[in-house]
Amino acid sequence: MKAAIKAGYDKKRNILADQIPLTAPYSIALSSSQKCNFRCNYCTQSLSKEEKETRGYGDTLMSWELFLEIVRQLKAFEKPIKRIAFTGLGEPLANPQTPDMVKILHQEKLASVQLDIYTNGYLLDEDMTHRLVDAGLTRLRISLQGLNSEQYRTVAGVSIDFDRLVRQIRYFYEHRKDTILYVKIMDAQLAEGQESEFHAIFGDICDEIFVEHLALAQPAMGDYAGRTDDARTMFGEIAKERAVCHYPFFYMQIDAAGNVYPCPPLGLPMEFSLGNVNKESLRNIWEGETREKLLFDLLEKSHYGVPVCNVCQNYRCFTDDADNLDDRREEITVRLKEKRSHV
Repeated sequence: MKAAIKAGYDKKRNILADQIPLTAPYSIALSSSQKCNFRCNYCTQSLSKEEKETRGYGDTLMSWELFLEIVRQLKAFEKPIKRIAFTGLGEPLANPQTPDMVKILHQEKLASVQLDIYTNGYLLDEDMTHRLVDAGLTRLRISLQGLNSEQYRTVAGVSIDFDRLVRQIRYFYEHRKDTILYVKIMDAQLAEGQESEFHAIFGDICDEIFVEHLALAQPAMGDYAGRTDDARTMFGEIAKERAVCHYPFFYMQIDAAGNVYPCPPLGLPMEFSLGNVNKESLRNIWEGETREKLLFDLLEKSHYGVPVCNVCQNYRCFTDDADNLDDRREEITVRLKEKRSHV
């Protein structure tokens, strides 16, 4: 097998507590699409149209005008964002302008380390492959929902030609140039003994391969009908209890309508939004009172004392020691207050 069995995160991490307050996010998720061609049973896309609408999102694409406004606002930060990823409430490749968005971000050098796309891969035809590679994409992350067409019907609620999907992934791998291809599947999608089959099918047509754990990533989905637990991270490591969720201290999610959220979960309620880029700049949102209050509340009350956060287990999906803020809450609080006094 050519591919490296490798968890999909960078283990060379700064100690987050040393860096706070950050002048810019480390990581931004852009939802270029809230449409998806799949309805995976672990995803908020499997909810009914009415349920999704009550959470403030529908089947929409990010407009080109909104994207250019986001680009303009990203330039206002003192330093580039380390990582920008196209992910979120939909399938990024459902927006035909996503490769053009990647190209602009690459040309403007707005992501200093990684420029990623998370995709189910089924819209990855030959033309899309070349557009993405030529645009300057650094990593394509393909999430599989099974190893045959029947498993896709069960998990994703769609009928697909699985052999076609494999051919598309192979084509991308053969024409990827400098783009890293990461292929993963969740343990809950594999029947007994299928991990070796997964490696046999994809191990020679990607750079990195991994079986991720179905963790409690999306509060809207509860405990996935008891199919998973919170004992392990999405990368199969032991999940550690944390009082302070680390994500709002370094992360932003921007949906297709320009609403900004402080963390990765999908389908967050509108009242948890930090603002909207059509009304306020990203830098002002990052430095603003709404986000500042959230950070202080997390440090003082822990995530259990903060509405929305208190029913979320997403922080347990990734609990690297470098991101642990618990033992330095007082110190971080002092630094945030000092920053506020100098504004």
